[in-house]
Amino acid sequence: MMDTRSRLVKYGHFMFRWRSYTPLLLLPLAFVVGDAAQFPADQPELTLAFKALCIAIALSGELVRMLTVGTTPPGTSGRNTKDQVADALNTGGIYSVVRNPLYLGNGLIFLGLTMWLQNWLLILFYLMAFAMAYALIILAEEDFLLKKHGKPYEDFTSRVPAFFPRFSLWQSGDRRLSFRRVLRREHDSWLSMLLYLAFMDYILNVHLLPGGGFDQRWWWAIGGLTALNFVLKVIARFTPLLKV
Repeated sequence: MMDTRSRLVKYGHFMFRWRSYTPLLLLPLAFVVGDAAQFPADQPELTLAFKALCIAIALSGELVRMLTVGTTPPGTSGRNTKDQVADALNTGGIYSVVRNPLYLGNGLIFLGLTMWLQNWLLILFYLMAFAMAYALIILAEEDFLLKKHGKPYEDFTSRVPAFFPRFSLWQSGDRRLSFRRVLRREHDSWLSMLLYLAFMDYILNVHLLPGGGFDQRWWWAIGGLTALNFVLKVIARFTPLLKV
């Protein structure tokens, strides 16, 4: 019989494989959670300030991701979904203050994007779902890393927090930030963020707020970033410019 921890680790590996798609579950839910909270019509600056806050939170998450992928060696901190990969144990740089910076980045990104709808019930649901899903993912990942790296990883977990950074622990890493690595690995994230935000704005202004409409400038932004995404993919596939 499988014990409770082994069962949770199994669930964690399942969630790890599908972690890139789980935020999409919020999209249909956003249609049915109820009306958006509206700031007073005579104070549009509050709405603008709140949207700026949403974008700032999401961008802070992406900055965490960029710092992580731009300073870690190949074979670590990847987008792999089928199997866990950790050719080396990252303990310097951003990993010296938090063990799971990519998951922290993901959490901030989708928190900011979810807040766009101004619905606190949806935000609460997101926080609960994220906490449960990533608790399982982290459990499975740490089970894998402990088996692979043993005592060094055990010492690392006893010193560095799993999710909430402790900045007093900061230690410089061995690798400098590689913008080529960031461009190669994060351009899909940038497009995904924009598409998600545009869809949230569509839900907000077409389905939740009376008299609203979809801002056509979203199409220009999506078209421009899609073109950039395609160019970066071609460069990464056929030239050495983004090789790391």
